[in-house]
Amino acid sequence: MLGPLLFLLYVTDLPDWVLSSMHMFADDTKLCRVIWSKMDIDLLQEDLNSLARWCAKYLLTFNPQKYKVMHVGHKMDSAYHMPDTQDISAKYKIEASVKE
Repeated sequence: MLGPLLFLLYVTDLPDWVLSSMHMFADDTKLCRVIWSKMDIDLLQEDLNSLARWCAKYLLTFNPQKYKVMHVGHKMDSAYHMPDTQDISAKYKIEASVKE
């Protein structure tokens, strides 16, 4: 019981390191950002870089086998990576078009 509580106290500042929306549950973390432009792609990548710096500071690592990217609706060419690991490609793509 004490272990999970200490872990939650340990990661409580993680959302302060990013500009994108972050959702955390237990040891899972989801980073979300609406992509309207190339600048949004760059900001999301910078948030991933910030997460890597946070990990280095606290001597923790993310599990690369659990990295996933989900694109919903945008067709912009985007690729993301966590520093010191492979690229994270989109595992799920949901294309949507809206008629006006």
